[in-house]
Amino acid sequence: MPAVAALLLPPLPEYAVASRPEWTFLHKGAAEGKLPYVRTMMLASKAQANATDELGRTPLHVVSTAEGARVLIARGANVNAPDKEKRTPLLAALLRGNDDVARELLTAGAFVNLRDAADFSPLRIALQRKSAEMARALVEKGADVTEPILKQVTPVHLAVALDDEALMQALLTAKFAVAVRDPVCGAQPLHWAALRGQTAAMTLLFEQGAYVMVPDTQGCTPLHWAAASGQAKALSLLLERKAPRAAADNDGLTALDFARHYGWTEAVAVLAPEAAP
Repeated sequence: MPAVAALLLPPLPEYAVASRPEWTFLHKGAAEGKLPYVRTMMLASKAQANATDELGRTPLHVVSTAEGARVLIARGANVNAPDKEKRTPLLAALLRGNDDVARELLTAGAFVNLRDAADFSPLRIALQRKSAEMARALVEKGADVTEPILKQVTPVHLAVALDDEALMQALLTAKFAVAVRDPVCGAQPLHWAALRGQTAAMTLLFEQGAYVMVPDTQGCTPLHWAAASGQAKALSLLLERKAPRAAADNDGLTALDFARHYGWTEAVAVLAPEAAP
């Protein structure tokens, strides 16, 4: 994981599934993947499908197989039941890395934008796990790609920070994803990619309709951001896309001013080839 993303993200919490004294027989059967046992217990008592342990977990929170989840759901298990940490079965499955169960829950109508007490959403977990397939499945079910998952970053910006093209492609299937702004300075994903010189990500964003001269709240375009970090290749790509060299920020500064201020000689040469030595 790139350092910038590691700084943004606290680690995912563990969701340990270990037998507890207060577990029902159904909890144990679901967790251990004993499907015949689960079927028998469900026939005996439908109410057991939503029985909770001391942590507020139902059998659906701890089920280990998709087929087991299907049986529980068919017998009335609540796919959106929160435990005491406000984690739904979907969040629990994703934290455990059990995508088969997660997909079964999505098919059954699990809510994709519910967050737990620590503010983890299903999409954030999928992104931190770098699971493009799961991220795409969540987006297809309506996961919000515009809502910040941390104070300074949306899911799309996080995918750029992770420099993961598959994740970006998954998220950009959502409407308006390419134009979402970060909540700190109004930068779009193209600004972030330009800052880090991620030309492949920039090309992908352009293919999805990114606007080359969009300003942030300070009036800085992606060209300014690339110039500020000396990303010569990103500057060249932006200029090929007709980014205006003369665009000025709120203080009247151009990208060339930024490059000169920070001493990026290669960037200066790209922006003002006539001034290059």
